Amino acid sequence: MSPTSLSRRLYHTMLALALVGGALTTPTVFALDPVKDSAQETPEAPIQLNFSSERSRNMFHLIVGELYRQQDQIEQALEHYAIVAGNTKDINISKEAAQIAIEAGDNKLAERFVTQWAEAKPTSMDVYQARAIVRARAGEYDKALEDVVWLRDAANKKSGHGFEYILSTLTLEAGPEAAYEVFKRYSQTIDKSPAVKVAVAHLAQTLERDTDTIALVDEIDRVGSAAEKEQAAYIRSKIYLRQGKPEEALKILEPFIKTTKEYELKLDYARTLVMLERRVEAMPIFKELYESQPDDDNTYYTLGLLYLEQKEYTFAEPLIKKLLEIPSRRHDANYFLGQIFEGLNRPDDAFKVYEQALPNSRFANEAMVRAAALLNTKSGLDSALKWLAEQASKLNLNEAQQADVRRVEAQLLQDAERYPEAAEILTKADKLRPNNPDTLYQRSLVYEKMGKITEAEQDLKAILSNNPDNAPALNALGYLLTVNTQRYKEAQEMIQKAAKLNPEDPAIMDSLGWVAFKLNELESAETELRKAFKLLPDAEVGSHLAQVLHARGKTEEAKKLLADLMNKYPNNKLLAEANKRVVGLK
Repeated sequence: MSPTSLSRRLYHTMLALALVGGALTTPTVFALDPVKDSAQETPEAPIQLNFSSERSRNMFHLIVGELYRQQDQIEQALEHYAIVAGNTKDINISKEAAQIAIEAGDNKLAERFVTQWAEAKPTSMDVYQARAIVRARAGEYDKALEDVVWLRDAANKKSGHGFEYILSTLTLEAGPEAAYEVFKRYSQTIDKSPAVKVAVAHLAQTLERDTDTIALVDEIDRVGSAAEKEQAAYIRSKIYLRQGKPEEALKILEPFIKTTKEYELKLDYARTLVMLERRVEAMPIFKELYESQPDDDNTYYTLGLLYLEQKEYTFAEPLIKKLLEIPSRRHDANYFLGQIFEGLNRPDDAFKVYEQALPNSRFANEAMVRAAALLNTKSGLDSALKWLAEQASKLNLNEAQQADVRRVEAQLLQDAERYPEAAEILTKADKLRPNNPDTLYQRSLVYEKMGKITEAEQDLKAILSNNPDNAPALNALGYLLTVNTQRYKEAQEMIQKAAKLNPEDPAIMDSLGWVAFKLNELESAETELRKAFKLLPDAEVGSHLAQVLHARGKTEEAKKLLADLMNKYPNNKLLAEANKRVVGLK
């Protein structure tokens, strides 16, 4: 509130008090919050204020109340307004006190002052609106409904949008739960039209009242117009998405996608395609959405990331740069820009924006890893480690963030095959942030490289002791046992549990195939490894598949697979070992 608007409000309030008078028979004492002096050891006694009249007393409380209100200290403002409203029947004071009480969430005082206000202004829309809010908050839904109907009719005379007006007002001021209870009754007794049921169904879906929502959308499907049925489908798809059923959500939306003009429906459809890894189909929809609403940051954010994923860096760059103008997205945008600049072979620019992503981006750790890797490539490991130490000092990081820096340091040492140093750094990270699963997982990998299988197993079991359903840890432990021990059955049970938790993870499919191979379950091994290689055609999965194919007598296919992979990854050790095992391949 500006000083001018405050002065105007006080001016009108003072005019309202002009008729309020009467001397106080005894002096009134009021305690202001004292301004504390840091040098004082004990607070000052409250200031004693004596008023010569009730009008001056009321004036004082109104002024102080408005000052509190100006500072958004609503509860304190209410205390002062309540004193004045209790001393006068003035309509303006009752109105202000009622509105402040509603804002402060004090329903008892709000009800008292609304009643006082209504006595003076029984046909005011503001009175009916305030009373509907108070009654809805109090759970007096039927009484609130009476006010809603009156408000709807009054608003219809003015704008013709009475229902929409009171629905939005009550939802915002009384809360979705209370609004739903009122408008559920409205749709059952006052207006049973499909249009109203669509609005109520939206509220029910937001509140995750699935049974009520389904009943409403089923009814809309029976009697609604084409546009209303489209909205019913959209609401139904929201339920499926929340339940983790994107395929069902997509089926519901699909019949409408070519004809709909609803932006949000198209956006949800495109997002669902992305969730289902159908990004190529999602791309033209996001382009269309961006053309229709170029200022919707949700759309150009996703479109920019799709371009980035497809390595279309030139198209991604201007979209991600637009995010720099949005404070809440700026740090994340710098991280994505770093990836774009790397793709455009601009490592210096990439390094700068990665630095700007620290420490507030959700991807700060990833930005630090990439920046350190760039510096490592350009100036060497020592420079990268020095830079990381400087970041830890400069950014005033908390212990969790310091642990992340340590993990990045360890990754650099790990990549340089300096495993003992990496393990030592990770132990320091574990002390900063004890039992962090990322730290323990990373250290288990380092221990395995050092041949410390027992220690690696202990770290993975520590993760699982806190979260038995951690699929990556289950898979890692199962694979560790498969490769380094003969505890194959135990390993298989862990990997199978991981597969139930994450059935589409190609890394888990690879582990399932490899442990099946160790158990001489060759048909199962081939099936799993073919599935894994289709999703993740890298050197490790390919080396496993080649060995299984050879064991099944499909040596020519194994040879061709290995030859292709060795051409792509000429220095890969796993492929070299597989090459030795596959008979006849040089």
